[in-house]
Amino acid sequence: MKKLILISGAIMISAALAFAHGGYGRGYAGGQSYGMMGGQGYGYGPGGCPGQFQNGNAKQLTEEEAVKSVQEIISKNFKGYEIVKTEKFNMPMGTMYEVEVKDAAGNEFDFHVNPWGNVMGPFVDNKGDVK
Repeated sequence: MKKLILISGAIMISAALAFAHGGYGRGYAGGQSYGMMGGQGYGYGPGGCPGQFQNGNAKQLTEEEAVKSVQEIISKNFKGYEIVKTEKFNMPMGTMYEVEVKDAAGNEFDFHVNPWGNVMGPFVDNKGDVK
């Protein structure tokens, strides 16, 4: 009798763990989500990262367009900030830009522009402490 109770208990625990873990359900993996690697992540499938279903054949941004995008944002929202330099990174889906800006107090921040023109930031520049 003890063996039967132990075996049935083990089966119930195994079943509970299997149902609790879940699996790859088919759910909507999109919405108005913007992420590091691009546009809106529309599509059905297991989970979903923003930009997971982005078309890799989209027109890529140039460095001038990336700087212009950041300049528009800092002129509207970050008065007194100026662009210091731009770095270019080649990623699997295109070129990404990191635009470094500086405020009036000398603090440096980074804005990231992905290959589709989405601007993210400001991020604290990790080269030094914020004053």
